[in-house]
Amino acid sequence: PAAAAQQQLIVLVDSPEQARAQWPAILARGGKWLRIVLSHSERPELREQPAMFGRLGLRPETAAELTRLAHADGRRVVAHVETAADFEAALAAGVDTIAHMPGYANTLNEAPAQFVISEAAAAQAARQRTAVITTTAATGLFKLDEAPLAALREVQRANLARLQAAGVPVLVGSDVFIGTARNELHALADLGLDRATLLRLATQDTPRALFPGRRLGCFEPGCEASFLLLGGDPLADLAQVDMPLLRVKQGRLLT
Repeated sequence: PAAAAQQQLIVLVDSPEQARAQWPAILARGGKWLRIVLSHSERPELREQPAMFGRLGLRPETAAELTRLAHADGRRVVAHVETAADFEAALAAGVDTIAHMPGYANTLNEAPAQFVISEAAAAQAARQRTAVITTTAATGLFKLDEAPLAALREVQRANLARLQAAGVPVLVGSDVFIGTARNELHALADLGLDRATLLRLATQDTPRALFPGRRLGCFEPGCEASFLLLGGDPLADLAQVDMPLLRVKQGRLLT
């Protein structure tokens, strides 16, 4: 009964066969995106622990089947991942976007090496043009002690550098439910990402990836009139993005 009640919000599948059987129900919900969850997919023994029920997500083969079904029906797929192995499973499935750079959290107190993206995986993501939403700001939600936090931040720096060096599309998103993407801008700045790159990711790369049918982040004739007027140069002071003097969305002034 509990699982049936959950179907009002999500669709529970645990095998490729169930994915195919439930696909009409998923398709009936509409939308252009399918979100799937991979969490510690490299550790099947965790599935035997009752306390882990609902925390582990899909098996890799199920994720691959759901991605195949979604693409066949013109949907794009975004995969939540936790570990580097999840990242690789999402790539193998052929998802369009990966939400969370591995190392945003360490809920099972694993070795930091579990979250390090390999050069081969970064190269594969670049070849497949799989975008990665960073979400490093979400680490602050877990209230970690100084040493574990420092270890995760080092993994994040390494992963971010590796993705950028490989040419992987990087998108800005915080996963901070009570915040905005500005949380992520500041978190990425703290990791050492230069401000010119940050502003390009925030104003061009990310909105264009989310809304490919709209002309965003440009000032040529025909571009959408959605912009902020700042009181100073954000390249010199990133805090300027936190206090815009004027906000315009699709030609309408926001007050």
